[in-house]
Amino acid sequence: MSSTTILSKQLFPFLILISLRLYQSFMLAIRVQIGFLKSIYYIDSTKLAICHNTRPSSNRVFNKISKIGKSSYGWFLGFKLHLIINKMCYR
Repeated sequence: MSSTTILSKQLFPFLILISLRLYQSFMLAIRVQIGFLKSIYYIDSTKLAICHNTRPSSNRVFNKISKIGKSSYGWFLGFKLHLIINKMCYR
């Protein structure tokens, strides 16, 4: 193991327990606070519906990983796509 890995485990043992998604969000917030990202960011989300709301029990596509969600248009079965982009089109 490298010395930085050992040092980070000693200084931040809680990071091992945090999921990857939460860690990435945490690091983005830290970078914004420090000032590495000096741009305006646009955040949006949209639904990726798998089937119509009247028959979610008959769905077999993505049956184990799809979830019931809510958007401004109502309830749906499927996924929610989140997008964060800045004015330079960097994600």
